[in-house]
Amino acid sequence: MTKVNYNETKRDYLSAYADCKKENFGEYLEKGLNDKLRQQNILGKDLKISCAILDYDEGDRFARYMAGPFGAGTASAIIKVALIDSNNNEVQSFEVNAKLTGGAFGGDAKVMLQDAIEKIYKYIREHYIK
Repeated sequence: MTKVNYNETKRDYLSAYADCKKENFGEYLEKGLNDKLRQQNILGKDLKISCAILDYDEGDRFARYMAGPFGAGTASAIIKVALIDSNNNEVQSFEVNAKLTGGAFGGDAKVMLQDAIEKIYKYIREHYIK
């Protein structure tokens, strides 16, 4: 995770919600983040998690199955995240890099997005949610 435009002022929020661009599995990312926030009882309108998948490569599932530990067929995604407060001010922006090198029968590339969802949630929970 690479931080950009970090505002040193500590801000505490009670809730957050995701609003992701709908192309390239953005709906999957948005639903996953909002489901995670809902499960933790922190889904709300205090902090907007704006996200867009900048680069998405499903890789080659068969190659992952055959030689995944060696990097063959790796799936990858780069996700741009911007945190926006209720006054529409950007609090912080960063990118999340996700990779999938293997899994059962080569692994489903969406598993990589689930990993990204966990990374984004954990970062926001630790740094922004009271």
